Amino acid sequence: MNHDVRIIKLSGNHNNNDFNSWVGDSIGFWKDDTLVVHTVNFRPEQSNFLMAISAQLEITKRFNRATDTEALCRCTSNNTPAYTHAFKVERTIALRKLD
Repeated sequence: MNHDVRIIKLSGNHNNNDFNSWVGDSIGFWKDDTLVVHTVNFRPEQSNFLMAISAQLEITKRFNRATDTEALCRCTSNNTPAYTHAFKVERTIALRKLD
């Protein structure tokens, strides 16, 4: 589903948690050659059979180039009210050609 737009601020702070959005509030920064994106303030109404979501959900994603044609996305989810400990997921993402 490619209909959601997520704005990742590259400076500043997270919004206060009085306003939670469907895709959360994301802050990004570069650490060497890795883009780190920290997201909080999700709406817990999104919980479904795939993943339980609480208001305390925090997701940290790290993106970096794996090959000339792929990027690696490493995601850590911390949602202690819903799960007993944080968990990690990794996947590669195909990069589009410049043309």
